[in-house]
Amino acid sequence: MAFVLTTGSTSLRVVASNLLENALKYSPAGSTISIEATRSDNNGNVAMQLIFSNDIEPMGEPDPEHVFKKYYRNASATKISGSGLGLYLVFELVNLLGGVIAYQPQHKRVTFELWIPS
Repeated sequence: MAFVLTTGSTSLRVVASNLLENALKYSPAGSTISIEATRSDNNGNVAMQLIFSNDIEPMGEPDPEHVFKKYYRNASATKISGSGLGLYLVFELVNLLGGVIAYQPQHKRVTFELWIPS
């Protein structure tokens, strides 16, 4: 399925880029990163759903209570570059687009689901 980004497309590109960069940065080498895109229609409310999922590095999963907070980084992520602003920026941009993002911890995988009205 193909999506054409129009309204807010720059913001959506930043969101997708940050989520993909995090998946690449924080998953073990050679592991699987998945990105799913679907379109849903709920009583005339059309939305795009994107799901980014990756395996967890040995350092462990992010803290669900803090994952979208400004400057939050997993305490074990000291050898990986970053400022702790990426997921905070994603959260704020998704809200500006009228969408919702959720962190879904799963056994040995990190999953971010977002819904953007289209």
